[in-house]
Amino acid sequence: MNPVQHLYEVRQDGKVIREGMTPEEIVALGEISTVVEVHWVDGRTQKAVVFKEPLGIFTTVVQGREYIVAERMVKGIKNRIGDAVVYKSDGSVHAQLLMQRAIPWHGRELHGVYHSIRTAKNEKDGFIGVVYDVDLVGMRAQLNLDTNLATGEVVSISEVR
Repeated sequence: MNPVQHLYEVRQDGKVIREGMTPEEIVALGEISTVVEVHWVDGRTQKAVVFKEPLGIFTTVVQGREYIVAERMVKGIKNRIGDAVVYKSDGSVHAQLLMQRAIPWHGRELHGVYHSIRTAKNEKDGFIGVVYDVDLVGMRAQLNLDTNLATGEVVSISEVR
């Protein structure tokens, strides 16, 4: 039994994006509209869970459908993520991902700004890849931080290519 079941998103225009829809099916919904609600059912308790964010939200189901990462938009900044929250399948907050952080890289400390979620290079259960934008000697780069979802500990860092 999957912990996260029956996931769907509701756009500002009221149209529904169901999990598994193809890009063609989503385009057929009409003009682009921001996703403002995410709904799912906790497969263990059958409890319905709803998360709303009027400014917009991107969601990713991770780790065997145990968690949902919700990336929330920032007011007044088009297409800029404000923060990200990791929810357990029951809807409780598991962790808040840091939007800005110091990242140790080859003996230096870099200032990183949250960019996105990816599959962790360490494909063990309980890990997620968190991508940060950093400044490497006047050049923008992205670093992937494999992060333990249970502890928040960064277990490896690699450059995104």
